[in-house]
Amino acid sequence: MADQVTDLGYFTREINAEVTALNDALRQTVAQFGEQMKGTMDSTYQSFDESVAGLVERLSHTTEVIRDSVEDLPAAVVAMRGSLLAAARGEDPEAGHVSRSAGNAGGSGPDDGRV
Repeated sequence: MADQVTDLGYFTREINAEVTALNDALRQTVAQFGEQMKGTMDSTYQSFDESVAGLVERLSHTTEVIRDSVEDLPAAVVAMRGSLLAAARGEDPEAGHVSRSAGNAGGSGPDDGRV
């Protein structure tokens, strides 16, 4: 019976040594995992920040282009209105005089008020 107790004590020490080795390996693996996760997260956040910065830059440029277009819109509308009125009077809108082909066709005069 003493041999069985000795063997049981030996097996218990062996199991304890293996559990300790497993705990150490697990602790080391968890530490490595944490370090690698931190590196991966840092890289992911950096990539995300760069992408967002690029999008913001493009959106800012687009907003600037839209603002410039809106600022130019009133002048373009006035110019278009002038061109349409000149065309309605039979004038060449760019030359500012009556075109020979259009004449006063269809109207009672250049100032008949029609557009």
